[in-house]
Amino acid sequence: MKRLACLILLSSFLFGCASKPTYSYDHDASVDFSELKTYRWYDDVYPSRDSRYRSYGDANNRVRRFINRELTSKGFTEAKSGNADFLVNYHVSKEERYSAKQFNNYYDGGVHGGVSTGSYGSSVAIGYSTGGGKPKTYAEGTVVIDLLSSETKGLIWRSIAEGRLPKKLSPSIRDNAADLLSKEMFSAFPPQ
Repeated sequence: MKRLACLILLSSFLFGCASKPTYSYDHDASVDFSELKTYRWYDDVYPSRDSRYRSYGDANNRVRRFINRELTSKGFTEAKSGNADFLVNYHVSKEERYSAKQFNNYYDGGVHGGVSTGSYGSSVAIGYSTGGGKPKTYAEGTVVIDLLSSETKGLIWRSIAEGRLPKKLSPSIRDNAADLLSKEMFSAFPPQ
């Protein structure tokens, strides 16, 4: 149950990037994408333990709703059963990151001093530093959408979004972020 809650939480965080996410795309150049017309969800064809966990939450419904919208708008049809031209799969992850950026370069607290001499005299300077700040933690989310050949099960297209996640996400913020992410992630599909 703990794993299920974690997966639902990660899926929810996936779509709420706090900073503008970065996107990358790749595809198999040997595939003629103009021949593809229908798709199915990988989880529906090849059930697994992960697919059972995904099916329990609103996050899975949100992911499917927005990806279905993008694929339908591009002329593809979801096949509810039987064979399809390609399979759609996704993966969501969240990782804690640390940032040690700080205003000064003094990592240790204490008294610091210096002496200088020059043509107009000499001087002594003494200062006190509280040391560097504590490292800050933040969450970074990654979304990967894979399209696989139904025949070979090989990867034919991939889109990746990565970005910093906000601390709090309401359902409306998640929906707005999912809307924007799905549009951007499918902006290069099908490849020309």
